[in-house]
Amino acid sequence: GEGLIVFSTLVQPAHFDAHGVHWWYIGARNGHVSIHSRQSLPLCCKRAGMALASFNDNLHVACRRLPDFAQHLGQGPS
Repeated sequence: GEGLIVFSTLVQPAHFDAHGVHWWYIGARNGHVSIHSRQSLPLCCKRAGMALASFNDNLHVACRRLPDFAQHLGQGPS
């Protein structure tokens, strides 16, 4: 089928080593079961046969093929 997966996960900050497991995002009460770097997130999508685009460090979209209804998202500025 065709569609998009829009999801939110915060990727590790550039200075992650300074915080390690004390980074606020991976606190036990936050319920996050995995964390990703800017490099690991696209690799996970690629292994699932999907392409990834990130709007920012927190909002992402993945798909196998850009659906017809979203073709305008794949075009550069006019």
